Amino acid sequence: MKPVYLLLISTFIISLLQAQPPVSDLNLDLIGHYLLDGSDADSSGQKNHCLALGTYTTDRHGNPKSALRLSQDGHYILFPPIITLSDPEWTYSLWLRADTLAAEASDMFLLSLSDVEEWQDIHLFIDNTGNDFKTWYESAFWKSSAEVVPKIGEWYHVAISSAADDTIRIYVNGEKKLSQSIDFISEGEESFMFSSLINFPEDPLKGRFFGVVDDIRIYGRAITDEEIATIHDPLWDFVPEPVVPEFVSLNTSLLTLSQPLRFSTNAHVTRVSMYDVQGREVIRARPTPGEELIIMPPALASGMYIVHAYTPNNLFRGKVMIIR
Repeated sequence: MKPVYLLLISTFIISLLQAQPPVSDLNLDLIGHYLLDGSDADSSGQKNHCLALGTYTTDRHGNPKSALRLSQDGHYILFPPIITLSDPEWTYSLWLRADTLAAEASDMFLLSLSDVEEWQDIHLFIDNTGNDFKTWYESAFWKSSAEVVPKIGEWYHVAISSAADDTIRIYVNGEKKLSQSIDFISEGEESFMFSSLINFPEDPLKGRFFGVVDDIRIYGRAITDEEIATIHDPLWDFVPEPVVPEFVSLNTSLLTLSQPLRFSTNAHVTRVSMYDVQGREVIRARPTPGEELIIMPPALASGMYIVHAYTPNNLFRGKVMIIR
């Protein structure tokens, strides 16, 4: 008769990290704020003034000389090198109203390097093919769309953020429209700009934005969904995405020699370790991500063991009694 190993497994004791409340201070890490109300001044208090070439006009609230119209080839806004576009974290937020379709101007660059050249990263632009908000990244020669086509003569709030995990998020009118892992290259000078000064040989208008822009904000962090919604509408009744607590649980309490140890989880378990009573690690496994993890334990002596399941955010611990 083959030997049988019984595993009497106690319920995992789950220690969840408490979710931190979102940051709500819209002045936190605000390193450039450009109201474009007749001057190039930075109203954030950081003195990171821009250089704006255009004509001042009525803003979205009807206030005269409180927004900037870019209506000619060569109009642009040049920002100081206060963030590095290829490195997180940062956020760029602005209001705009296009006077023409991007198809008529051959793309409209909303955020790019000051010396942008063809095939370099264009972090935020209106595409001349679909006239939609997009991002372009040279590392894979890809475009990603926010699936929003701005209408001529209407105001839009647009924001793009770069998070610590290289996730780029694009928001339109307070709603997240794109979230994607993107590795920007952005080789070139550290200064960046709205619109472009470089004449592309095949099209001298490529990259120019023709329309009105207002209230540009630059943050040294990836601000939250709630903060984006608040910038778009301070009275917005923001409903955050539900947070589902992580769990790791065992699907069996009895294991024979030929049966694996099975875990169910909604988290990314990066490692499972088992320790004996003397603290020595007797099992270490890096399971394949999935809703079910399968670990085949080796032949171990009878006794009590401690199991640790690690996720990027939490440690789940439990006890296993092995009886030969």
